[in-house]
Amino acid sequence: MNLSISEIRPTVETVHKILALGNAFRAFGIFLVALFLMWGTTALPVSARTPSNGPVVALGDSFISGVGAGMYTDVGGCRQSARSYPQLFALRMGRTLVDLSCPGVTIADVYHRLDNIPRNSAIVLLQIGGNDIGFVRLAGTCFIAGRATCHESIAQARRTLQMMPENLLRLLRSIRARAPLADIVVMGYPQMLGSPTQCVDLMPPDRVWALRALQRQLDRTLRQSAIHARTHFLDWPIIVDRHSLCSEMPWYALPGDRIDDVFHPDHRATVAVADRLWRWIR
Repeated sequence: MNLSISEIRPTVETVHKILALGNAFRAFGIFLVALFLMWGTTALPVSARTPSNGPVVALGDSFISGVGAGMYTDVGGCRQSARSYPQLFALRMGRTLVDLSCPGVTIADVYHRLDNIPRNSAIVLLQIGGNDIGFVRLAGTCFIAGRATCHESIAQARRTLQMMPENLLRLLRSIRARAPLADIVVMGYPQMLGSPTQCVDLMPPDRVWALRALQRQLDRTLRQSAIHARTHFLDWPIIVDRHSLCSEMPWYALPGDRIDDVFHPDHRATVAVADRLWRWIR
């Protein structure tokens, strides 16, 4: 079949368009691959700069020192558990743990322990803020005292939370100066109370709602501070929340246990947190 030049030109132009379209698709494919690779690297929780043999460091209050989990050692007046989640996590990683935690400490107290952070630390776990907003006072007033006293304690805790971000940011920057290559992980707190229906035998619904909201506000403050400081935030696993103080099977030390363990997560909870950290780090 014979074709004129005018008949061939559209065919050639069509081929050029197809080739151009193919190049565009190839370029777009390369872009997607690059984007995928970028996501794959930035999504990794642990920095490539992290010292391969550096220790794990634990900083903070009774929730990170393992109060409630048993098997205690007194270290400089600080009760620390061999079954705390940093201990279990470091053991699983095959790393040394530098345990600088101490029950009762606040953000301001942690500064006195920063000089003991090894410069080659690989991971620094920080759990702090509960004592700043008065966990002990809240437990005493909301479980025992009247409604007005409980809600005043909650209001006071909220006022403290408003000042906490600046203090946390300053602390996180100080930790970074001590451990420049470490992955710093700010830990949230478990939801200690279940729903008002679950907790009906423990306290009135209005107190349950108010305390649950306060705990969520604390976690939001910790999360936002971690983001602003370019560190990590990790919440406690949901399974611990399901075993709250109001559940049929609480994972907490209860009245009848050692008095200063009461309302603290037990060893089942610390195992769950260590497992969450392990899965996150991998």
